[in-house]
Amino acid sequence: MEACERYFGYSTWASIVMANIRLVPNMKNTVREVWEGVQWHLLPRTLDQIVKKDMVRTGTWMDLRVDAQNIGIEMTEAVLQELLEDTILCCIDESSENVHVSS
Repeated sequence: MEACERYFGYSTWASIVMANIRLVPNMKNTVREVWEGVQWHLLPRTLDQIVKKDMVRTGTWMDLRVDAQNIGIEMTEAVLQELLEDTILCCIDESSENVHVSS
């Protein structure tokens, strides 16, 4: 996942707004990089090893773009859900009022 984010940037949802696409490296290097990542996550590590790895990483130490993107998507879905519910309730209220008026 980290390799995909590094080479392809944001997810398709955010890529419309902010594209960050890079050329994909040759497959041998990509496979090696992915394998190293898999090994890192599968083998037990000490806290000291984890901190050292994070500190030598290139780029930002805490990349919160994916978290911020997920929060934005969740908020958008929540707002749309709320708007749909309000719209449906308004339509139901109007139709019930029309039934009472015509009776």
